[in-house]
Formats: sequence, structure tokens, C-alpha cells
Amino acid sequence: MMRSKMNQEQLIKQLSDSDPAVRWDACGLLHDNGDEGAVSFLVERLQRDPDPQVRGTAAYALGGIGSPAAIPALIETMDSDHAVDQLGHSPSSCAATALDEILGTNETQIRISNSLRTLPAAAPDLEKLKREAWAYYQNWKR
Repeated sequence: MMRSKMNQEQLIKQLSDSDPAVRWDACGLLHDNGDEGAVSFLVERLQRDPDPQVRGTAAYALGGIGSPAAIPALIETMDSDHAVDQLGHSPSSCAATALDEILGTNETQIRISNSLRTLPAAAPDLEKLKREAWAYYQNWKR
């Protein structure tokens, strides 16, 4: 148990590395760990990292961790961060998918199983997703 705690601490330190590939990898590994203790550090990367791929992966990690504490930052990112990374993904779209994960809805993706997803036939209703996320967040805060 202590080893995973050290591993978590090492990964959090790597979020500040000068190499974006290291920061990107750390975000992905923090997603895999699923520890809510990483949420504030991932939100920091989501909001301030210069690389859109790192910001998008931070959103992905926040969705995987599933903490409602990330909802305000994810909604802000949906509205404001439309930069595109080298793979054609934006932090905005990654944030929408992260909200879908946290809420357990099927707006941006349809769950086939715990690990399998497919795309819905219709375009996602992002305004509906944001409304549902705010309501969920407000109930969680109480």
C-alpha cells in the first residue's frame, strides 16, 4: 500500500516535468490509479498546461477518477479550450467525455461494457450535459 502512495506522489511530481510527453504519461497513469487525491493536481494541468494533448489527457484522467469536484473545471474547459492537439482532439471534447463518465450518461459515448464505448448516432447535446453536470455537482456539494 505504501508503494502505491509513493507511486502516486511520483506521478504528481511528473505533472510538472518540462517534457510534455512525461506530463501526458503521468496524467494517463493517474487515470489508471483512480485516486481522488490527484484531482486538484489534474485540474491544475487541465487549466494551465501549455500543451493541448496534456490538457485533454488531464480531462480524461478526471473522468476516469470520477470525482464530482472536477465538474466546474471540466465545464469551464468545455466552454473555453478548443485548441486541437496533433491527433485532432480538443481539451473541450475530452472534458465533455469526462463529464459523461462522471455522470454515467450516454451523451458523448454509449457504454457497451465497463471498458467498451461506442459513439452515439446523434451529436451530443452539450448544453444538456452541462446542465446535468451542474445539478449533479450542486447535489454533491450539499
